[in-house]
Formats: sequence, C-alpha cells, structure tokens
Amino acid sequence: MMKILDGRVMAEKIKDRLVQEIIALNSNCPLSNGQSSLVGERPNLAIILAGDSEESALYVKLKQQEAQKVGIDTHLYRFSPDVPEKDILDTLAYLNQDDLIDAVLVQLPLPAGLDADKIIGALNPEKDADCFHPKNITRLNSGGADQILPPVYQAVLALLQETGEPLKGKKIVILAKAKVFGQPFADYFSRGGADSRFFQPDQPEWPRFAKAADIIISAVGHKHFLTGAMIKKGAALIDIGITKEGAKVFGDVDAESVKEQAAFLSPVPGGVGPLTIAMLFANTLRLYRQGRGAKMEY
Repeated sequence: MMKILDGRVMAEKIKDRLVQEIIALNSNCPLSNGQSSLVGERPNLAIILAGDSEESALYVKLKQQEAQKVGIDTHLYRFSPDVPEKDILDTLAYLNQDDLIDAVLVQLPLPAGLDADKIIGALNPEKDADCFHPKNITRLNSGGADQILPPVYQAVLALLQETGEPLKGKKIVILAKAKVFGQPFADYFSRGGADSRFFQPDQPEWPRFAKAADIIISAVGHKHFLTGAMIKKGAALIDIGITKEGAKVFGDVDAESVKEQAAFLSPVPGGVGPLTIAMLFANTLRLYRQGRGAKMEY
C-alpha cells in the first residue's frame, strides 16, 4: 500500500522547534546545548514581490502569516509589474547593508523583462534565504559541510528521510524545467553515493531512466505528468510541481494512477510546499545566528 508522506505534519513539528529557539532568543535562557542565548531580538526576513501574480501574492501572504506564528518579523517590498529593474537592484543594495535584515527572499517568478539571474546575483550571499545566489550554488557544489541548503532541497530530503530508506546506492531521477534547480540537486545526491540524474521534460531519454528509478523527484508543473505506467514497483515519488485549475491545485503525479505501484508519495498539496516554508524559516534563523556570531545547532 502506498504511504502518503504528510509534509504538513512534519512542517508543524519543525516550526514548533523554531518557536522554542526564538523564545530562547528573547528570554535570556540557555539553550539545550548549553550555549548562551541572544536576548531581545527576533530574526528579520525581507521579501521582494514584483508583479501582479495572484498566486505569488497568496504564497507570500501565507509565508508572512506563518512567519508571525513562529516569531520571525517580515518586511514586504512590493513592486508593480512594470517596475524598472534598477528599483529592485537598489532595494537589494539597501537590504544588503541593513543590519536589521538577516535574510532576503526574492519571490519567483519575476515579471517578464526582469533578469532573475541578475537580481538573485545582486543579493548578499550571506543573506540569501533561498540559497540560489551563484556563490551559494558554488558552495553547494563543493560539498561544504556547513553549507545551508535551499529550503526546497531540505524539504525533499526531510520527506525522503521519512521513508526510512538510505539514499546511498539508490537510483534517483530529478525532472524539472529549470536546470538551476535540478542539476545542483542531482549533483548533491551523487556526492552522497546515489546514482542521480537530472532531466528536463523535453529530453526523450528520461522515461527509460524513470522506469528504473527508486526515487523520482518531479518539478515540471504539468498536471498528472507522471503516471503508474512510468514508474517501477516500490518507487518513492516526491511531487513538487504545481498546476492550478480554478480553485483546485494539482501536482505532477497522478496519485490514483500510481497508488498500486509507488511505495511512497508526497502529495500536492500537503507535501513539499508546507515543508519548504518551514525550512525557509529555519534558514532565516540560521542566517540570523550566523550574522550575529552564534552557531545554531539544528
């Protein structure tokens, strides 16, 4: 029987732990590891939102609401769809120097006409909450032990850990349109001893590898892109893709089709999404501690 990996439950446990960490920052209490806490401060996350995408606006609103519950202050910088790129770059330059701000998130996708790579590259890499700045990707590729991972990577890893299966030696296929997402993640798994491959959905050879994969991570954004006929018996499926039709949200995986073949499925909604938000807050707290010289044990 296919087991559903419930990201919502996992996310709540992570946020509960973060609340305790942030309470310790403001209570002058020692942490469980004996370190002294920082007092009277809260982590601060700045969010850049450009354009009129209702989906992006709702996602940012959810992040702000959940951040408040955890104890993280958010600062929203909202721009119109026709914002000059220089205005965003100037705002980032200000946030990079602002000692109040511990972490910065650029909500993607950006409106047409804005260079996402240039804007992400303008971030201070030490405040990059999503960890997609070129310097952070280079650090990720170098395999440094202290490298902070992108929140979505952490979410996927947490879900895979929930399966109880070791990753070493596993055949892993990552399907995504964006190479900047898929290739570094495949490389990360490979360094850990997995046989990991990244494919874009228009590459004709991916179905052959997917059919033999122990784990498939799909971030294509195409409703029911992956069916039971495409996977092997006992595969673990991590669904990241999102497709909206009216008020309904669908993932890449056709859950009904795969239920007799897959051993594990992280669904959409309720899988990677809630966990990614929780991991964003974990990154914000870690950047807060790093910026103030205190190491977070998490």
